[in-house]
Amino acid sequence: VGPANNLSIQGALRAESFATASLVTLGGNVNLNGSLDFSNHGIASTTVGLNLVAVGKISLNAGADVTSGGAVTLQGAGGIETGADFLAVNSSITFRSPVTLTGPVAMTVQGATTVGGVPPEIRFESTLESATLGLSPNLTLDAGSFGDIVLVGGAGQTISLGAVQVVSANNLTVAAMRAQSFQQSAGYGQTTFNGPQNYSANNALSLGLGVTTQGNIAVAAASITTGNAGTVTLNAGQRIDIGSGGDISSGGAVTFTAGSGITTGGDILTSGDAVQINSPILMASDVTIDTRGGSTAGNVTFSSTVDGPYHLQVFAGQVPNKVAVVTFTGNVGALNALTELDVKAESIALNASTYKIDEVSGGLQTSSFDGAVVLGSDVTFDLEALGGKNNLSFLGTVNSDGTARSLQMAAGALRFDGAVGVLAALKNFFVLSGGPWSSTDVIRVSAATIRINPAIEATTTGVGLSLAASGEVNLAGNIGSAAIRLDSVSINGSQVRFGGTGIFTEGALTLGNGINTTPDLEGVGGSLHLDAVTGNITVAGLIDTRGKGGAAEYNGGDVTISSGGNISVASINTSAGVGKDAGLMTMDCGNGKTITLNGTLTATGGRNGSADDIDPDKRGNRDIGSHYFRRNPSGHAKHHLEFRKCGHHIFQSGQCKFSYGHQCRIRRDQWSRGGDGCGNRYFDCRYD
Repeated sequence: VGPANNLSIQGALRAESFATASLVTLGGNVNLNGSLDFSNHGIASTTVGLNLVAVGKISLNAGADVTSGGAVTLQGAGGIETGADFLAVNSSITFRSPVTLTGPVAMTVQGATTVGGVPPEIRFESTLESATLGLSPNLTLDAGSFGDIVLVGGAGQTISLGAVQVVSANNLTVAAMRAQSFQQSAGYGQTTFNGPQNYSANNALSLGLGVTTQGNIAVAAASITTGNAGTVTLNAGQRIDIGSGGDISSGGAVTFTAGSGITTGGDILTSGDAVQINSPILMASDVTIDTRGGSTAGNVTFSSTVDGPYHLQVFAGQVPNKVAVVTFTGNVGALNALTELDVKAESIALNASTYKIDEVSGGLQTSSFDGAVVLGSDVTFDLEALGGKNNLSFLGTVNSDGTARSLQMAAGALRFDGAVGVLAALKNFFVLSGGPWSSTDVIRVSAATIRINPAIEATTTGVGLSLAASGEVNLAGNIGSAAIRLDSVSINGSQVRFGGTGIFTEGALTLGNGINTTPDLEGVGGSLHLDAVTGNITVAGLIDTRGKGGAAEYNGGDVTISSGGNISVASINTSAGVGKDAGLMTMDCGNGKTITLNGTLTATGGRNGSADDIDPDKRGNRDIGSHYFRRNPSGHAKHHLEFRKCGHHIFQSGQCKFSYGHQCRIRRDQWSRGGDGCGNRYFDCRYD
C-alpha cells in the first residue's frame, strides 16, 4: 500500500493474507470494520506513520513488532492485545483503547521532537492489563531524555503486570498500578503517581536507582503498596512531592532522595524494614512513619532537616534482642516549626542541634521521646508556642554519645521517666522555661553544669529529684511546694546557687555541698526554707544567705529548716552589711530526733555593732530539740538562740557568731525555765 494511500478493509485483516514476506509496510491509515490480527509478521510504516483503527479487536502477537518513522496510534473497539514491541522515531506511540499484554513488550520513542515540534510520547489513554493470571508480562518503556510517558488509566488492576521498567523519560505520569515491580532508571522532568501503587517483588518500586531522576517525583493522593520484601526507592534530582494520602505500605526498605527537597503528606509503613530520608523534608500534613510490622528492627533515619506545621510520629520496629534506631541528623522545625513530634524506638539519636515545636493554633500538645535518647550534638528544644508552651516528655534515658553534650529546653510541662546523663554525663543541662514536672520515679540529672530557671514543681506526689553536677548547679525557683511536695531531693554540685525561697519534700532532703542565695553582684540575701515532712535534712556544705554589699549595704536572708526527721547541717551564714540585719535562723526537727551542727553558725552585722564570736558549750547532749536565732526585742543583744521542743538532742561542733560588740559564751547557768510548759531552753547572747 503506497505511502500516500489509506487502507480501508470491511472485514478482518490477517497477516497471513500477505504472502510476500514477514514484514508488512503500510503508508497511511488502516481503518478496519473487522479486526486486525498479526501473528509473526511485523509492521513497518514510513514517515507518514501508522494509524490503526478497528471496530473489532487489534491483535499483535509476539514477533509482530511495529517500527515507524511517524506517529503510531492504535484504537480498537474490541481492545488491543499485544505481545509485540513498538518503535517510533521522532514520533509518538498512542493507545486509545484498553491494552492487554500477552507477553513481554518493549515500547520506545526516539528523538527530541516529533514532526509537529513537540516532544515524543508513549501514551496509554485507557487501561493496561495482563492477559491471564500467572502470566505477569514485563513491560519496558523508553522515551529517552526528551519524551514523556503517560498512563492515564489503571495498570494491572484486574490482573497484575510483571516487572515494569522505565529506561528513561522526561516526564512520567502513572495512574493506579499493580505489578511485580516498577523501576525508573532515569528521568529528566517530573515523575507523578496519580493513583495507588501496588507491587509484590523484592525490588518493588525504584525511581532513579543507580541513575538519579533529574527532575521531580510527584505522588498525589496515591498510595504505594509493596509486598514480599519489596523495596521503595525514590531518587529525584530535583523534588519529591507526595500529597496527603500518598501513603506507602512497603514490604521492604523505603528510601527517598531529592536534590531540591521532599514535600510529603503521606505515611510510611514497613514490615520491620528501614526508612531512609536523605534530603530535606517539608510535611504537607500529619505524617506517621512506622517500621514495627515485622521481625526485623527497622531503623528510621532523617539525614537532613524536617520542617512543616504538622504532627510527625515515628515508631521504629520493636523486636526482642534487636535495637531499632531513629536518627535525626538535620534540624527539626528550625525553618518551619512542627506542631508535635512523637518518637518511639529502642534508641533515639538526636544528632541535630535544634528541635522547634510550635502549636500555632494555641492548643498545647506534648512531644515525646519513648526510648533511650543519645545526644550526638548540643541540643536545644524550643517548645514555646504562640498560645503557650508545649509539653516535652522523655520516657526513657537521655545520655551523651562519646562526647559530653548539652541539653537546653524551653517548654511547658516536662517529664523525665529515665535518668539524664547518668550513663554518659551531659556537658550542660539547661531549662530556660518549663513546668510543671513529672516522672514515674525520681528525676535524675547528671551534668557538668545544671541551670534550671523555672520552679521545679510536680504535678502529682511521688516524684523525686536528684541533681548531680561536677560544676555549678543554678536553680532560680522553688523546688516542690507546700501543696505538692517532691518525694525526695538530692542536689550536689561544686556550688549550688538558689534563687527560690524554699525546697519542700515529703522524704529526705540532701544538699551535698551547701546552698547559696547570696546575690551575684549586690542585694539582700535570699531567705531559704528547707522543709521535709518525714525525711532527714542533711546539708554538708555552707548555707549562705548573706546580703551582698556594693554601693549600699543589705540584710541577710532568713534560714528556716523544718523536718520530721533528723537535721544535720554544717555551716550557716546569714550575715548582713554594716548597719543592716542578719537573717534569722530556725531549726525544728521531729520528736525524738536529733539536730547536729557540724560547722560554724554566723549571723554578723546589725545596726549597732560589728561581728563577734559566741563559742558554744560542748558538754554533750542537750535535752533540747531545735534552735532558733532571732532578734531579741528586749534583751541585751540583737540576736538570741532559742531551743524548742524538749526530748531532743543537739550536737554542736562548730562556732556561733553574732554581732553586738563583745565576745560571749553560751553558758549552762544562763538557761531559763520558762516557755510553753515543755521545758524550752532559751540562750540569750549576753556579755560574758
